[in-house]
Amino acid sequence: MNTINNLITDQPMLHSTSVYGSFKGIYFLSSLVVKFDRYGRQFVCIKLSDVLHSIHVNCFLPHALTMLAAPNVPVYVEIKVSELDSSLIYTCTAIENVPFSDFVRYSGMYGLPLAILNVGDIQKRFFNILEKIYSQHLIDFLAASLLQHHICLNYCLCPASLNYHHNYLGGLIQHSIEVAESVISDESLSESEKQIGIVAALVHDIGKTKTMTPDLNRTSIGYFVDHDNLSLEICANAMGELEKRNEADAIQLRHALTCNTSGASSGYKAKTRLAVALKLYDRDSSNRYAKPNSMRLLLNKQINATN
Repeated sequence: MNTINNLITDQPMLHSTSVYGSFKGIYFLSSLVVKFDRYGRQFVCIKLSDVLHSIHVNCFLPHALTMLAAPNVPVYVEIKVSELDSSLIYTCTAIENVPFSDFVRYSGMYGLPLAILNVGDIQKRFFNILEKIYSQHLIDFLAASLLQHHICLNYCLCPASLNYHHNYLGGLIQHSIEVAESVISDESLSESEKQIGIVAALVHDIGKTKTMTPDLNRTSIGYFVDHDNLSLEICANAMGELEKRNEADAIQLRHALTCNTSGASSGYKAKTRLAVALKLYDRDSSNRYAKPNSMRLLLNKQINATN
């Protein structure tokens, strides 16, 4: 695709596009509505979203209606920015569907359409977490895992459970953020452990994107397959690439994601400080009424047991 080959590497994030006369990039098409202007011309108003912001873009291109049969896909766009009556007007001058592989390559994690979830400061918190990850191989693993068809949107919108904790729209990412923030604030973990721990926190429940729906229903596969097993399946290709680039981090990440919880009768026990911390912070977020002090004492006890 020639236009993609000419795409600037540092495409702007949507919250900063107001300062551009024009820009181009690959963004997530989160909705579209057919409208008519005052002259009776039909056009498509599309909504583009990334991790922090969404914009509405007017598209008069003839092929837009047939090409954009459904939202929730990445698109390459070229957009002109103008002003009318002190309001910004975004007009699409080119648009193409692109595969999710291009979405991962050019947008990366900042392309996650989290802005569609209008809940508190969740976008800012997630963005701040991403800013803490400086290991490129881990950033690439995260993007390859989350920016998949039928995964990235559900990751933003699905609940973390149906009846127990975070059982509301966006509960899954809220829970993942809480666990990641706990890892970041844990002074007992080294910087390298935190890098792996942040990523593990963000993907540890990714299997729930296949077992539940944003409107709090269980999927067909959710009745037969545990979400933990699906998490490994979703991350399989990304994990394979991570192993090629940094085998040690891949092993630590696998262990943190697959070791059993305390008291389980099967599986490997948590053998590292990181794995112990992840399990306990997962439990702490799930049980919102747990006393922080008692959780800290339990964490210190189990971490000391691994030293």
